[in-house]
Amino acid sequence: MITPATFDFPPIYQGDTFEDLQFTISGVDLTGARIKCYLQQPNLPEPSYKFDSDPEIDTLSVDSATEFTLKQFNIALQPGKYKHDLVIITADEIELTYWTGSFTVLSKTSR
Repeated sequence: MITPATFDFPPIYQGDTFEDLQFTISGVDLTGARIKCYLQQPNLPEPSYKFDSDPEIDTLSVDSATEFTLKQFNIALQPGKYKHDLVIITADEIELTYWTGSFTVLSKTSR
Protein backbone atom coordinates (compact mmCIF):
# COMPACT_ATOMS: atom_id res chain seq x y z
CA MET A 1 0.00 0.00 0.00
CA ILE A 2 1.21 3.48 -0.89
CA THR A 3 0.38 6.54 1.17
CA PRO A 4 -0.43 9.25 -1.38
CA ALA A 5 2.00 12.13 -1.55
CA THR A 6 0.87 15.74 -1.95
CA PHE A 7 1.74 17.48 -5.21
CA ASP A 8 0.57 21.00 -5.97
CA PHE A 9 1.17 22.21 -9.51
CA PRO A 10 2.66 25.71 -9.83
CA PRO A 11 -0.07 28.28 -10.66
CA ILE A 12 -0.69 28.86 -14.37
CA TYR A 13 -2.59 31.62 -16.19
CA GLN A 14 -5.82 31.02 -18.08
CA GLY A 15 -5.09 30.89 -21.81
CA ASP A 16 -1.44 29.90 -21.37
CA THR A 17 -0.08 26.59 -22.60
CA PHE A 18 0.63 23.83 -20.10
CA GLU A 19 3.84 22.30 -21.46
CA ASP A 20 4.56 18.56 -21.44
CA LEU A 21 5.58 17.57 -17.95
CA GLN A 22 7.40 14.28 -17.39
CA PHE A 23 7.50 12.46 -14.05
CA THR A 24 9.65 9.59 -12.82
CA ILE A 25 8.13 7.53 -10.01
CA SER A 26 9.24 4.66 -7.84
CA GLY A 27 7.48 1.81 -6.09
CA VAL A 28 5.07 1.00 -8.95
CA ASP A 29 5.70 -0.71 -12.30
CA LEU A 30 3.92 1.31 -14.99
CA THR A 31 4.27 -1.40 -17.65
CA GLY A 32 0.76 -1.94 -19.03
CA ALA A 33 -0.73 0.51 -16.50
CA ARG A 34 -3.44 3.11 -17.02
CA ILE A 35 -2.81 6.46 -15.33
CA LYS A 36 -5.45 9.12 -14.62
CA CYS A 37 -5.04 12.62 -13.23
CA TYR A 38 -8.31 14.59 -13.32
CA LEU A 39 -8.65 18.28 -12.46
CA GLN A 40 -11.91 19.14 -10.74
CA GLN A 41 -13.33 22.23 -9.08
CA PRO A 42 -14.57 21.23 -5.62
CA ASN A 43 -18.11 22.48 -6.26
CA LEU A 44 -18.61 20.62 -9.57
CA PRO A 45 -19.59 16.95 -9.92
CA GLU A 46 -17.49 16.23 -13.05
CA PRO A 47 -13.80 16.80 -13.82
CA SER A 48 -12.95 19.95 -15.76
CA TYR A 49 -9.92 18.37 -17.47
CA LYS A 50 -8.67 14.80 -17.74
CA PHE A 51 -5.07 13.69 -18.09
CA ASP A 52 -5.57 10.03 -18.98
CA SER A 53 -3.55 7.34 -20.74
CA ASP A 54 -6.75 5.73 -22.07
CA PRO A 55 -6.26 5.70 -25.89
CA GLU A 56 -9.64 7.40 -26.37
CA ILE A 57 -8.54 10.36 -24.22
CA ASP A 58 -4.74 10.26 -24.84
CA THR A 59 -3.69 13.30 -22.78
CA LEU A 60 -1.11 11.35 -20.77
CA SER A 61 1.53 8.93 -22.02
CA VAL A 62 3.19 6.06 -20.16
CA ASP A 63 6.77 6.31 -21.39
CA SER A 64 8.46 3.46 -19.52
CA ALA A 65 8.12 1.27 -16.43
CA THR A 66 8.94 4.33 -14.26
CA GLU A 67 8.05 7.42 -16.36
CA PHE A 68 4.94 9.14 -17.64
CA THR A 69 4.15 12.49 -19.28
CA LEU A 70 1.23 14.85 -18.83
CA LYS A 71 0.77 16.17 -22.38
CA GLN A 72 0.62 19.80 -23.45
CA PHE A 73 -2.74 21.58 -23.48
CA ASN A 74 -4.13 25.11 -23.60
CA ILE A 75 -5.50 26.30 -20.25
CA ALA A 76 -9.12 26.94 -21.20
CA LEU A 77 -10.24 26.33 -17.63
CA GLN A 78 -12.00 28.98 -15.57
CA PRO A 79 -9.78 30.74 -13.01
CA GLY A 80 -9.88 29.05 -9.64
CA LYS A 81 -8.40 26.28 -7.55
CA TYR A 82 -8.86 22.72 -8.76
CA LYS A 83 -8.22 19.55 -6.80
CA HIS A 84 -6.61 16.53 -8.41
CA ASP A 85 -5.30 13.10 -7.71
CA LEU A 86 -3.09 10.77 -9.69
CA VAL A 87 -4.47 7.24 -9.89
CA ILE A 88 -2.48 4.33 -11.28
CA ILE A 89 -4.28 1.17 -12.34
CA THR A 90 -1.59 -1.49 -12.72
CA ALA A 91 -1.59 -4.19 -15.40
CA ASP A 92 -2.97 -6.62 -12.81
CA GLU A 93 -5.90 -4.22 -12.02
CA ILE A 94 -4.62 -2.87 -8.70
CA GLU A 95 -5.74 0.74 -8.24
CA LEU A 96 -3.39 3.06 -6.34
CA THR A 97 -3.81 6.75 -5.52
CA TYR A 98 -0.21 7.94 -5.92
CA TRP A 99 -0.69 11.65 -5.11
CA THR A 100 -3.29 14.32 -4.40
CA GLY A 101 -3.07 18.09 -4.58
CA SER A 102 -4.15 21.30 -6.25
CA PHE A 103 -3.95 23.01 -9.65
CA THR A 104 -4.55 26.78 -9.63
CA VAL A 105 -5.61 28.73 -12.72
CA LEU A 106 -5.05 32.49 -12.45
CA SER A 107 -6.94 35.18 -14.34
CA LYS A 108 -4.96 37.32 -16.78
CA THR A 109 -5.18 41.08 -16.55
CA SER A 110 -3.94 41.50 -20.15
CA ARG A 111 -6.03 39.70 -22.72
